[in-house]
Amino acid sequence: MRIRARTAMSADGYVTTPNGWPAHTADPAYATGAGHGIREFLQDCEQALMGRTTFEPALGNDRRPWPTLQVFVLGSRRPAGTPDHVVTDSAPARLLEELRAANQGGDVHLVGGPRTIQPSTPSARWTRWSWSSYPCCSAAGCG
Repeated sequence: MRIRARTAMSADGYVTTPNGWPAHTADPAYATGAGHGIREFLQDCEQALMGRTTFEPALGNDRRPWPTLQVFVLGSRRPAGTPDHVVTDSAPARLLEELRAANQGGDVHLVGGPRTIQPSTPSARWTRWSWSSYPCCSAAGCG
C-alpha cells in the first residue's frame, strides 16, 4: 500500500481559492474529474483518506470526486449526509488501521491539508508525492 498525495499551488502562491477549494479549481481549463492528470493519478488508487473539512464540500456536489474509491474521513464528527459506506473516525491511528485492514493492495490518495497529512505521516510509508503548479491566480486564498 502506497500513500500518495497531490498538492497544487497557484502562480500567486496559494494552495486554495478564497472559498477553500484547491487552487487548481481556479484554472479556467479545469474540468472536475478530468483535468490536471487526476485520472492518471487515481488509476492505481483504491482508497481516499481525507479530513472532514475536505470531505464536507464533496457531499453537496452533483458528482462525487472519488466515485470508485473507498473513502476514509478523519474528523471529530460524522458529517450529516455522509453515505453509509464512508468510514469516519476521530483518531488518526485507528482510522489508518481501518484503512489498512480494508486495503486490497492498491494505493491510497491522501487528500487534504496539514491537519490530515501531519497525523497520517508518522505511521505511513510515503513513496510518492506529486507536486503541481497551475498558471492561475487564486487572489487571496490560503498560502
